[in-house]
Amino acid sequence: MWDPSLPREKKDELYEIQERWEHTYLDECISRMRRSKTFKPRQAAIMFWCAAEVEHFPARAYAQTTRIEVGTVLGYFAALSGQRAFRPNKMGSVPREGIFVGADEKFSGRRYLSGLLENHWRPFPKDPQTTREAVLEFLDEF
Repeated sequence: MWDPSLPREKKDELYEIQERWEHTYLDECISRMRRSKTFKPRQAAIMFWCAAEVEHFPARAYAQTTRIEVGTVLGYFAALSGQRAFRPNKMGSVPREGIFVGADEKFSGRRYLSGLLENHWRPFPKDPQTTREAVLEFLDEF
């Protein structure tokens, strides 16, 4: 949980640590997925969880980075599969089995994300536990 009362230097340090961790493991998962001979992610999974906003910061869109990362990952795999852009109705060729997205019912972009993904892709969990269980079930199969 982000603590707005932290000193600026500590916030910057924690941000850099978090950013480095996210990029390292997103890159690792994407690399493992790309190496799969059938272009299906059999060795890794990426989970995005969009929590409800606790404190509003007007200068920044809530979950801005997460929204960009979800779009980047989906777009990247759409491009690898030969698509020019992410199109939910064409998701059959994208290795969706290893990419999991869920959002709290109070998440400000939930309606859009669920409409985009759930109708053409997979169930869109409303709690982190269900999202986590889907990832673990997927990984247990391999």
